[in-house]
Amino acid sequence: MNTFFSRLNCPRRAALIIYIVISLTGVFALGGCADELAAYNELSEFRVLALRSSQPVLAPDAVATVEPLVFVPGETAVSYAWSWCPLPAEEDGDLRCAIAHEDLAATVRKHAGTSEITVPAYDLGSADSVQFGHFLPAQSLAAICYELAQKGISRPLELPDCEVGMPFVITLRAESGTAVTAAKELVLLASEPQALNQNPLIRGVSVAAVDDSAGTPMTMPADQPIPLAQETEYELILDIAPDSVERYRPVKDSQDSPAPTERAEQLAITWFVEGGETEFTRTSFIEGESDLDTASRNQWTTPAQSGNAELHFVIRDDRGGLNWLSRQAVIE
Repeated sequence: MNTFFSRLNCPRRAALIIYIVISLTGVFALGGCADELAAYNELSEFRVLALRSSQPVLAPDAVATVEPLVFVPGETAVSYAWSWCPLPAEEDGDLRCAIAHEDLAATVRKHAGTSEITVPAYDLGSADSVQFGHFLPAQSLAAICYELAQKGISRPLELPDCEVGMPFVITLRAESGTAVTAAKELVLLASEPQALNQNPLIRGVSVAAVDDSAGTPMTMPADQPIPLAQETEYELILDIAPDSVERYRPVKDSQDSPAPTERAEQLAITWFVEGGETEFTRTSFIEGESDLDTASRNQWTTPAQSGNAELHFVIRDDRGGLNWLSRQAVIE
């Protein structure tokens, strides 16, 4: 059983606590449910809800676009500062890079046998999205990755599988009254895989009043808010593309271990709402444990106050794929 994904069905009024774990292979979110805290998915202040990469992993010569999903109450402006690092570390609660850029460049050029390779600056600019391209030569990527891993070997952390690819982290510091930092792990692959992992896809969402069993669910349009009643329970139903659950064969743990069997990806959906409360903070699909139809449904009790409410549905798989769908409701 996958302990993270199997803990994701957090009931109403229970918070999902997120622990950020920094390792040689990047930044991960681990979570569980806890009582007596404001629910993690209820939106009231400035937040970065997710970072999405157009490609969860980068094959040689590929370029990925990374963009944020932010919740901004009111009309306040947002500023962005992007950076990247192949060896992140935590210091005084902040992320920093454990290797200087000039040392990274020297390591890359030593193993590549050429000084012609341009290593991207750690500072990636202040646009509202960022592009990052695969810049390492395939024939020397593993050697570069192993040397970087050894530089952090004093920390008791899991080493990356450098024969597959070199992980790195893209970090965003966003400010809108307060500052928020978010990070996403990507991987520079050593070779072109037979099939690249694709981001899961939510094609649409519909809503139906819980006490109106005979009613037809209404599609929530992308271009305008849908009118909903105050303090009313609605069922939210996501249309998740069936091919969002990809089948794959994991990498062997070691040369001596048996070949892994093919398995289905696991999916987790976070139901962010502005006002009111949901039955579940997150729902999940795990083959053999929870089905996709159940994972695609949640109940939302709308807020008592009238006005507009944002809804953001973030879906992620257990291989780094992530996507979202955003809608608005007007509570009247």
